[in-house]
Amino acid sequence: MAGIPAAAQAAFFDPEQHRIAVLEFVRRIEEARDLEGVAEVDGILLQRSRKAFVPQLGHISLVFLREIVEHRSRGRVLDVGTGSGVYALAAARSSAAVVATDISQEAIEVAKGNAELNDLRNVEFRAGSMFDAIAATERFDIILANLPFTAPKHARAAENSAYYGWICMREELLDEFVRGSVRHLAPGGVVYFTYGSSGNLERLASLIDETRCEWGVETVMERRDLGETFFIFSLSLRQ
Repeated sequence: MAGIPAAAQAAFFDPEQHRIAVLEFVRRIEEARDLEGVAEVDGILLQRSRKAFVPQLGHISLVFLREIVEHRSRGRVLDVGTGSGVYALAAARSSAAVVATDISQEAIEVAKGNAELNDLRNVEFRAGSMFDAIAATERFDIILANLPFTAPKHARAAENSAYYGWICMREELLDEFVRGSVRHLAPGGVVYFTYGSSGNLERLASLIDETRCEWGVETVMERRDLGETFFIFSLSLRQ
């Protein structure tokens, strides 16, 4: 468990820089939402849509795609909170089968269209929050999640925006993510997820500890930008 507490101690966070970054993020999304046509992200074609997040809009999301999804996906993969489906589609190029979930039915329809656009047939999209659409017996070799992580107190600059849910994570959703990962990770599997110092790193560490599992926790990447420290963490259950 040393990984996340140590990250919390070393993390940088500047509230004013972060507030400005949040406002800029919302502005860029709103500018892009009316664009039409197809975007290409690392060889993946994505229909432009205001209903689903496209990763070039966010720094850590593009790093997650390039450093993790494209190089570490294997076996059976679960993409939690798939949005446009870009991570699921990238994983499908090197994995036997991919399941992707999202709470938004509209996002699921966008993702299905993107799978057709890329002629990828080994991806199954399901509507549901976190692991709600995953059967109790299902297990995955890799679980991917680039979820919103900013704590509500640090997301106030966007609370009146239609895209508040793309930025802010409620504490109960973080709980669902950690506990769901325990239930659905296959032996020898790995969870990869993004997080940042605008989130609650101490709570994240506590939730992992509360599962009473022997986790191997690693900080795969750490980068300071936009008023905070971004992380990519990995979790693996020790045998």
